[in-house]
Amino acid sequence: MNKYHTTVSRRDFLKALGLGGAGAAFSGVLPAGDLPQVRDLDEVLASPEAEVERPSWVKEVDRPSAEIDWHSFNRFDYREVMFVRGFEKAMGPNNIARLRSSGQENTRSWITQQRPGFTLRDYALYQSTAAYAFPGISFLGHRRTPTPQMLGVPRWEGTFEENARMVRAVMKIMGADEVAFVELDHNTEKLFYTYDVDGKGISISNTGDPSEGDKFRVIPKRFRWVIVYTVKMSYELVKRFPSWASGATAYLGYAQGPFLQDRFQDFIRTLGYTCLGECRPNAMGTSTGFAVMGGLGEMCRIEHTITPKRGLSHRVFKMVTDLPLAPTRPINTGVMDFCRTCKKCAEVCPVKAISTDTEPTWEIPGPWKRPGVKGWFKRDPLCYSYWLQTGTACGYCLAVCPLNRYQSSSYFNNMRSTISRTSALNVTFRRIDDLLGWGARTNYESFWDLEMSPYGWD
Repeated sequence: MNKYHTTVSRRDFLKALGLGGAGAAFSGVLPAGDLPQVRDLDEVLASPEAEVERPSWVKEVDRPSAEIDWHSFNRFDYREVMFVRGFEKAMGPNNIARLRSSGQENTRSWITQQRPGFTLRDYALYQSTAAYAFPGISFLGHRRTPTPQMLGVPRWEGTFEENARMVRAVMKIMGADEVAFVELDHNTEKLFYTYDVDGKGISISNTGDPSEGDKFRVIPKRFRWVIVYTVKMSYELVKRFPSWASGATAYLGYAQGPFLQDRFQDFIRTLGYTCLGECRPNAMGTSTGFAVMGGLGEMCRIEHTITPKRGLSHRVFKMVTDLPLAPTRPINTGVMDFCRTCKKCAEVCPVKAISTDTEPTWEIPGPWKRPGVKGWFKRDPLCYSYWLQTGTACGYCLAVCPLNRYQSSSYFNNMRSTISRTSALNVTFRRIDDLLGWGARTNYESFWDLEMSPYGWD
């Protein structure tokens, strides 16, 4: 396939990404010394960031480790999930008002008592990140950069594989940690919600161009590829869940993901294609579903995505595009089998919201879940009630998970390699995790004395 390449300066290349040059706008993603030395997209394609980084023990498979019944799995109204209307339907407005009042009183009391993890400076960090979690992102993008037609040049043309390498490299330059691709078909289209959080219906139709109105968003059928990507969370903060400071790393992720979406939509526009994004993280389609189908990771007992690289210390986002991309395949690294025997998250959950059953089930706990997936389902009303009382996301289950440890340690790699091949030592690995005291950290205040890397990433 013929390709059009344009040689541009480093500064002009960054401008084409929608970042306004190598100065102020890009400095929020990478330190100046880390800016990529690139002259054209050939160098992007050849960069290390374009490679898929996976340990040798990761196995690609045809079907994900969590069973899916595509006949009973259908598109779902996002407004019915727990964090939108589901919680009010499950608990009632009076109980919600009581829980919120309890949370406000706890906030005042814990700050006054200087409770570890819930001091005034913890609260200030949490509020300063949560307040700006969802910047002005757009379904269609803000379309600030020129198109090939405006420049008087042909659009970029590459093979599916070349395009995938390019997208992965550029998204990593912009701050993504891992990137995967899902090709849409009759089944995977069902991972999109029927309604967005703002009440706009999401339709997938044979129309020519994407569109948006007061009550609708349209994804054309020719948009066949979903880009799924993660943004890191800080291990140092994750292992201090639940605390207000720990909540900051979750909400920073929810700020960085949309930041990336906004810039990447302009990058794709200048190549001659379109990328459709979320108006709020998680609201266009199921993040776990797309992550699992794209092979970023596997679903676990708490219904989140465990990746080989970061465990649970990440946030997942997605976009859909008409740029042809080589899809990535689901993986199986033994996560489901490990969750069968571990149950550590369920045992330590403060409100017993996590299933202790050994085997996953097809039975959903309430209308805030869609049927069609065989898994372990949280009792979300209990979970979210605890959030309201503590004034932040709990996250205790993330902190104690034996698969959510520093990935650079030789022990962790040996453990993950072993459980990917056999479940015989799963109970032993759980016991070692307990004996070594890994998991939730009670010394919350030590965080304030750490020399942290940017964003707390490690």
